[in-house]
Amino acid sequence: MSWRAASAHRDSMGEKHVLRPNMIQAMSAGNGVIHSEFNASQTEPVHLLQVWITPVVEDVAPRYQQFGYDPSEKQGRLRLLVGTEENPPEPAAFIHQDARAYASVLGPGQSLEQPIARGRHAWVQ
Repeated sequence: MSWRAASAHRDSMGEKHVLRPNMIQAMSAGNGVIHSEFNASQTEPVHLLQVWITPVVEDVAPRYQQFGYDPSEKQGRLRLLVGTEENPPEPAAFIHQDARAYASVLGPGQSLEQPIARGRHAWVQ
């Protein structure tokens, strides 16, 4: 098994996981969790995007979610990864904030449009 592009997670809730491409992890530290993320390999590089979003509520129970998805799900469309619904139509991590994160892979000449409501903002990575 190759560990290329894999990141490891450990925390005080007992969660121990390896994340590979097309996997999402969401952790809410809530009222207290000690955690670490690190390269799962001693020899191969890892590439990841870690985003911290400040929750709108405090002192909630710690929460951990992880899921994988087929890479084809983000081809030519916005694939919801993180949002405000606890049971969305397709797997997505729940966060305590009015925010959403999507992933997309566009081919040559492809584009997407996403309306942004007045007073809202968007960040493209």
